[in-house]
Amino acid sequence: MLQNRSSLPSGWSLAYFAFDLLQLNGKDLKDVPLQERRSLLEKVVGNSGVLLSQSLPGTLSQIIQAVKLHRLEAVVAKRLDSNYRVGERSKSWLKLPLKPGQDFVIGAHRLDGN
Repeated sequence: MLQNRSSLPSGWSLAYFAFDLLQLNGKDLKDVPLQERRSLLEKVVGNSGVLLSQSLPGTLSQIIQAVKLHRLEAVVAKRLDSNYRVGERSKSWLKLPLKPGQDFVIGAHRLDGN
């Protein structure tokens, strides 16, 4: 939809949500804990029109219920004391997919001469 945003129906608009800050004024922030990076991000975003992705309050089951209610894809859980690891999976950041998925195998067989 981003590529075709000029053809969005009347009344539709795009919003940009920021959720992390990896560099600021030439300083690499990947080794800074998430909580500090988000605090800096909040100051950078200010009144710019960029929206700050907020933490969701509540228990895990309440959060999952709210996310499902809004038909969102997943919950991303992050430890506030975690730093950013480039190209590396970490147990500090977990994606909990919520949309039901199905696996399909599509096959075909062709007889010679047909």
